[in-house]
Amino acid sequence: MGIRNTEYGKRDTDNGIRTTDYEKRRPPLKIIIPLAGWGKRLRPHTWSRPKPLLHVAGNTIIGHLLNFMSDITTEEVIFVVGYKGDEIEAWIRANYPHLNARFVVQEEPLGQAHAIWM
Repeated sequence: MGIRNTEYGKRDTDNGIRTTDYEKRRPPLKIIIPLAGWGKRLRPHTWSRPKPLLHVAGNTIIGHLLNFMSDITTEEVIFVVGYKGDEIEAWIRANYPHLNARFVVQEEPLGQAHAIWM
């Protein structure tokens, strides 16, 4: 694992993603992750556990996403939660205590565009 030099002055990580110098100097991002859905298509699994906390390939769905984002410099990660949002918040705070996370509750699930607009 690690970063190696490639042609044209770019750097290439072992996962195949190229990073330019501009991307390294980019200001920290605010990231919004909508998680407020009911997970109806995954029932009966989501009767007792919210969709982001379902285990897939050795980790939770949200765990895979947060691990993938670990190289991104973030100012804040905003989670829009609804159904079982307290469980999602507790899991994220327990497993990613260093993350500057904010949780916004979408009382009525009106879709992803509404979640981001909030």
